[in-house]
Amino acid sequence: MTTADRSLGVFETLLVRAGAVQALGAHLARLRGSLASLYGLEPPGDLEARIRERAAVLGAGEHRLRVDIRPGQPMPDVTFQTAPLSPRPELFRLRPLTFAGGYGEHKLADRGRLTGTSSASGGPVALLVDSDSGATVLEAAWANVWLVDEDRLVTPPLDGRILPGVTRARVVAQAGSLGLSIAERPVTLRQARAGQPMLTSSLQLAAAAAYEDGPEPSRDAVATIGRIRRALLETDWE
Repeated sequence: MTTADRSLGVFETLLVRAGAVQALGAHLARLRGSLASLYGLEPPGDLEARIRERAAVLGAGEHRLRVDIRPGQPMPDVTFQTAPLSPRPELFRLRPLTFAGGYGEHKLADRGRLTGTSSASGGPVALLVDSDSGATVLEAAWANVWLVDEDRLVTPPLDGRILPGVTRARVVAQAGSLGLSIAERPVTLRQARAGQPMLTSSLQLAAAAAYEDGPEPSRDAVATIGRIRRALLETDWE
């Protein structure tokens, strides 16, 4: 399990479009749960209002809004960072990285070995793989991981080793209306390499991926991922 410095707090990264925040309630709920679990604290009572105020002045287009909360007394310290979203790559390249025990179920501000990784940073995306005998795939540096198998999506279970992604939950909730089924089960690196990977995150929503040394994704897989992304983009604006 990660040895990140928990005293640096937790964070959420929100997608803002034309002043509206996507899935704000779900992000606030995850923040609230992490603060209670890690520090026995509640977020400031005006946090939601402050986030909405920040989002409202960002103007047209899509923006990234990061909220950091660091434990403190009598109240946690809250900071914000905003930036316009960079153009989305059509394809992300994956590079497996052994990460014993996983990063855990909280979005810690100290990213440890993952410091500097983001969906806008370019370069290969670290695919975290546990050091167990099966080389179990966990998640990517900034995304949950899926395998697209025709009309079925396979994703690792929420077993405490990975972040319970807000967008992951949204995909699970919307899958039925898209004619897709969901299988949550352990995935080995061998199985993952044989399948078509998809990444989901709050900023990228749903994105096609391939291994650095692997084939390009199939046309059908790209079409399915595009359909998922469009459905995510159209919903949950608050």
